Amino acid sequence: MQYKAGDKVQLISGGPEMTVKGVLGTDELTKMENFALRNSGGSDGDVYCQWFNGTKLEGGVFKPKMLKKLE
Repeated sequence: MQYKAGDKVQLISGGPEMTVKGVLGTDELTKMENFALRNSGGSDGDVYCQWFNGTKLEGGVFKPKMLKKLE
């Protein structure tokens, strides 16, 4: 499945609703974001998502097959 910035997603196993910030290796993320996320274990095609834990903004990189798109 193809994801793009702004899509609402959730892990297939459950968890919070997340928003796709961008896909690694694309122009949706800045060069610095791509570099930092690759250095922390991400690879091109992985999906960078953000969500709120209370009032704290969290973020993580996920393989596309781990996510499902929400309506």
